[in-house]
Amino acid sequence: MEIINRALVVCVTVGFLGLLAFSLGLSAEIKRIKVSDVTFTSYHECTHPRSVAFALGLTASLSLIIANVIINVSAGSFCCLLSLAVLLLLAGTSLNDYKSSKGSTIVGTKCYLVKPGVFVGGAVVSLVNVATGIVYYLMTVSMIKKLEGENGGAVGYPNPGKGIQLA
Repeated sequence: MEIINRALVVCVTVGFLGLLAFSLGLSAEIKRIKVSDVTFTSYHECTHPRSVAFALGLTASLSLIIANVIINVSAGSFCCLLSLAVLLLLAGTSLNDYKSSKGSTIVGTKCYLVKPGVFVGGAVVSLVNVATGIVYYLMTVSMIKKLEGENGGAVGYPNPGKGIQLA
């Protein structure tokens, strides 16, 4: 019964963090800096206001990282999982933090902005990431329960006489 309660707490916590990352990613998409927010101060320089999308994207990334850490630690897996969602959210976040851009190309002034859909992509991939993480965790818990039942509570040690011929 203890494993079931722990699994419920882990799944609810990770699910909440995943939904939080998703909603913050969508909010960051709405609040991102748009072309209409950019002002050109000279031919080689543009400025734009700081957007709240920076904080939203950063918080979404952190909640997704925390969810991945909880899944990995709870499942006993200590691999480092950096997802595409974190990369998308952090890329959009970093581009929304610029105060000004200087430089020119052959065509003219360059001013870096987040393209539409980057935050939405990160939000959707974060939901997929968390859902697969929860499935992975539940499969791990299920396997542990199965092994405990077969081996009389000892996980990882084969039961003598079951499938192994002793001479």
